[in-house]
Amino acid sequence: MLGGPGDMMIANQIDFYARQLTDFAGASALALLLTAVVSVLVAVYQRILRAGGEYEAH
Repeated sequence: MLGGPGDMMIANQIDFYARQLTDFAGASALALLLTAVVSVLVAVYQRILRAGGEYEAH
């Protein structure tokens, strides 16, 4: 998702698609993919925190 030392980060890749290649469809697809992945990770993290709080309360 972020890339390695020789790779571009996904945000840089989106910028490259939009500015250099003027491929707005590709940039939009990558941005949507990034948004979906981050949303899933946030939901999982919140679920883990909620589950941890229930165990501590009992």
